[in-house]
Amino acid sequence: MLAFNGHKIYIRSFNGQKEEWLTSLNEDTFQIDYQISSTFQLSFTAFLTKDNGVSFDLLKNDAYIIFDGQKYQIKQCVSKYVDDFVTKDVTATHEIFGIQNFRQFKVNKGSQSYSIDSMMKFIFDSQYNSGYSYQINGSFPTIDITDWGNCSGLDAIQKAVDSYGARWLPNGKTVLIYDQNSYKIATNRQFIWSHNTNDIELSVDSTSIVNGAMLYGATVDDSHSSTADGTSTSDSIGSSSTSAATSTGNARGTISTMEDGGAPVYSSPVGNNFTGQKLPNGSKWAIDKQVSINGVVWYRVATNEWVSEKYFSFDKSGDVKPEQQVIEQVWGQGTIKAADITTGTGDKETTITPAFAKIYDSPYSGQHEISGRTLPNGSQWKIDGTVSDGYGGKTWYRVATNEWVCADDINFDGDTDVEPKSTEAATDDTAKADTDEVKYYFNPFFYYSLASRSKHGLIIGEDITNDQIKDPEQMKKYADSVMQTEPVVELTVNLSAQDDSLNIGDTLFLNAEPLGIKTMITLNGISGNPLTNNSPMTVTLDNSKLSKRDINYEMSDKIRLANRNNVLLNKAFKKQEAKLSEATKSIKSMNDKINKIKLNKEGS
Repeated sequence: MLAFNGHKIYIRSFNGQKEEWLTSLNEDTFQIDYQISSTFQLSFTAFLTKDNGVSFDLLKNDAYIIFDGQKYQIKQCVSKYVDDFVTKDVTATHEIFGIQNFRQFKVNKGSQSYSIDSMMKFIFDSQYNSGYSYQINGSFPTIDITDWGNCSGLDAIQKAVDSYGARWLPNGKTVLIYDQNSYKIATNRQFIWSHNTNDIELSVDSTSIVNGAMLYGATVDDSHSSTADGTSTSDSIGSSSTSAATSTGNARGTISTMEDGGAPVYSSPVGNNFTGQKLPNGSKWAIDKQVSINGVVWYRVATNEWVSEKYFSFDKSGDVKPEQQVIEQVWGQGTIKAADITTGTGDKETTITPAFAKIYDSPYSGQHEISGRTLPNGSQWKIDGTVSDGYGGKTWYRVATNEWVCADDINFDGDTDVEPKSTEAATDDTAKADTDEVKYYFNPFFYYSLASRSKHGLIIGEDITNDQIKDPEQMKKYADSVMQTEPVVELTVNLSAQDDSLNIGDTLFLNAEPLGIKTMITLNGISGNPLTNNSPMTVTLDNSKLSKRDINYEMSDKIRLANRNNVLLNKAFKKQEAKLSEATKSIKSMNDKINKIKLNKEGS
């Protein structure tokens, strides 16, 4: 049996007919690279000698390397002849990536709700699946997916990562799927400077930080569901009709009912589709659309949330009836340029140009600024409604559902900007095409991480899209999961004693005293050579616990302490030098006296 530092490694032919211990391996060249949800591979160089020709010849593309019970298929094999040595450079990836080679050709038409298990099961039940499976660990939300199918097993895994926030690890031909916490394994282990490591390198890279982006969610497919401007109904014989929904701008009403729990909310104005939610009596709600079906008026209070007119009154303070709204339906596109703000008077007058425009929930009196939402200067926005004499006597433009910007903060000087015009007046081909463009369940919006912005400033990245998300709040959570809002932190540890028992998910304590770091860390990636005792292992961390700011603060604190100790030490040295100088002077004086006495005696 051949074993390197306790690890077993051998090679198997693609057809499984031949299997040999990997005697041609140069263990000093062996490297593993395991990164959660992305990379699982190994590489090495093999040398041909007179004693290892059998295993050397088996090293071919698509053959398998068996390392500690896991199979890796050779994907790259480069033969070389240098200085009378015949070698092969080999790279092999884990067999789990074979899931890209089977496909589910069936498609579940339309928009349906899926748990992560049902989403995965539909793909892995493909008749072309060659023995791959999955295992769910932890809890996940249910999401809507449109036309799910016609994709590979690897596509399904990527969907789990992108839409459910999952993480995964391989085990043979099984994909182990975890939520963001269940893969972590608490240990009693520690990395302690000067104890089991004297070599720690901490790299903090902030070049990839992104904390703001435009967010695009699911699009409305007219062939599968009703549009935002219409509601489908069906009669007793199955024929359907559509009643157009009328935009109401920002009407406000008060729930008025004696029913237990309040007014029931429905996902559409027709059918038995009670959401389970009720609006409490006396609560106030903005209304952005209304529709009349069979003589009953329904008001929309949020995306896919409708309430019957019988539960609303409009006679309370702050209420605004829908018919009082005068919003002109327009088509246009403008660029944000926040108006200057002047403060102070006379010599103390100061003019400030904001970096963004504020958004309000209404163009009328009683409007409220939408907390946490701004539009940065230079960003471009489509306009679908306008009020010419709104709050403050100003013109207001609607850039999203219940989101209004003052005309002072938007201009139309850009090359692709178009001044708003009524939809009836939009006669040019571009305007007509644009009014029929892609419709979203919620209008795309700009979002940023407040915590990251406060530390690093606003750093805007590429648009973030997810065609399965229909709710803006869920879209924000998704953006938080994919944006790199903190610096990438990578720790390299050279253990004093070889320890290759580390696993992804291990959570342990890091005490790097010279760097000022004491924190719990989770290993998200491991790379290096586990076969030799003198090779450092590179450990990639879950960086949710470490930030550049925290590290710099701790390090500066250590530097201040070191400087203080140096000052005290220098003072102590100076005192010792002074005492030594005085002692030297005393000795010299004593020697002078002795010499003088000797001279006197000799003279007498």
